[in-house]
Amino acid sequence: MLLLILLFYVLPVYLVFFHFKWIPLTPLWKFILPLPPLFAMVFVWFAIGRYAPIVSDAYVQAPVVQLAPQVAGVVSQVLVDDNSLVNKGTPLFQIDPAPFQYRTDQARAKMFEAKEQTISSIATLYAATESLNREETSLAAAGTSVESAQADLALSQASIDRVQAQVKRADADVERAAKLIEGKAISQEEYDERLQSQAVYRAELEEAKQREIKARAGVNVATIQVLAAEAAIRAARAQRSKAMSTIAPVDTLQNALDRLESDLASIQKVEADGGASSPRVKELETEIVRFKKYLVEAQLLAPELQGRLAPVIQAESALNQAEYDEAQTTVIAPVDGIVTNLHLTAGTYVGPGKPMMTLIDTSSWRLVAPVPENWLSRIKVGDDVQIALRNYPMGFRQGKVLHVGRGALSGQGVPGGTLPDSQSRMGRQLDTPEMAQDFQVIVTLADDQPDQPLRVGATGRAVIFADGGLIGINQVATLILTITSFMDQFFPKPPLFTLLVAVTLILAMVALLQFIRTSHKAVGEAQAPQTKR
Repeated sequence: MLLLILLFYVLPVYLVFFHFKWIPLTPLWKFILPLPPLFAMVFVWFAIGRYAPIVSDAYVQAPVVQLAPQVAGVVSQVLVDDNSLVNKGTPLFQIDPAPFQYRTDQARAKMFEAKEQTISSIATLYAATESLNREETSLAAAGTSVESAQADLALSQASIDRVQAQVKRADADVERAAKLIEGKAISQEEYDERLQSQAVYRAELEEAKQREIKARAGVNVATIQVLAAEAAIRAARAQRSKAMSTIAPVDTLQNALDRLESDLASIQKVEADGGASSPRVKELETEIVRFKKYLVEAQLLAPELQGRLAPVIQAESALNQAEYDEAQTTVIAPVDGIVTNLHLTAGTYVGPGKPMMTLIDTSSWRLVAPVPENWLSRIKVGDDVQIALRNYPMGFRQGKVLHVGRGALSGQGVPGGTLPDSQSRMGRQLDTPEMAQDFQVIVTLADDQPDQPLRVGATGRAVIFADGGLIGINQVATLILTITSFMDQFFPKPPLFTLLVAVTLILAMVALLQFIRTSHKAVGEAQAPQTKR
């Protein structure tokens, strides 16, 4: 920029004051001539730098999405071309879905199998519950039998005691009758009656002893039945607990209880309308009481079952994963964008997480403008920016400041196990704009010119009207941007040495033309007197 100012200033000064000498170079002019470039330098580096900084090395940036499949397989077809514009959701390439379809069918079959097993487990749970109820009833009956047998045993023992007392009295009567019959104090008939009574009581005693043996055996049998019933109850409870552990008991029992209550409500409504009573109501009420008990037990077991998934839940999860993997065989565009650097072809084996295609996100174009740190003080979010890209000379765009950088790489501390460098910026000897640290200013950029599409990495210049800028300075900065953008049409630009050589040749040609003109004029003046004579 300074070279342009000097070039456009030095050349006219040289031609006016030194070559053509149209104006005499007086001491006053010697004092005045250095002032314009000095003023221009101050104007550029202070006024423009603070109020309308010009950034010459800005570049276009957009998010670049690296498209990688989430499943492994062979690419069956590529559905887009390189540099094609796609919308979000557009299929980009297809992985052979046949293996994934097979896994999905297999997972679906396992889910149906798991559901059947769960239904069987529920049936087993109900059967185990009913078996437990029957065994509890058997235990109650066995307990009643034990009590009855013990009562019979007690009666038999009481009968034995009573009959033994009678036998003792009969024996004593017979013994007395034997002494009396010897003295002929009683008749033979009375003695025989007493013997007969003795025999009857002895027979009753034997019968009572037999009843006692039977009653004791009954007690033993009833006790064995109680023990067997208790063992059966323990087995039934273990079987029911095992059945409950294979399903989701809370949800299953709650659903069953809801159905029972719904059925009961329906029947009660019908009975209320018709006035008839149904035995089904009593059965349903009993079932509801029973299932409420089961539900309470299941809720108590629920914390233990939280760490284990039921087979159906596991199978459904496997099916969902298989269906998700099958859906991922078609890779789609996650955003609106442009496909670029496309080298993918059908038959390529791809793996999960390995990028296979590049997509430029066209919804978030922005310009990155590195601004020297001493020019940042007035730049704020929302400031207007005028942009001229080098690939479209004299094509101007508008933008707004989106972010102002808060850090640079040179200020980042990296842990390395070493002592800190107290002079890490020794390379910056002078506090001048050339040596200042640059910070990124992010500018929003719209791709709203179809005839001049944006490209990632395209470079350009930008004028940032810091805090609105200032009248006059904004126009000068815009003029400088226009001039430099016009010069972008001459690309590649010649180096400085070439420019100096070209200027020298131009000056030499001007001097030569002036010499020729002067020579012709001198010849003409010499020939004029001879013509007069």
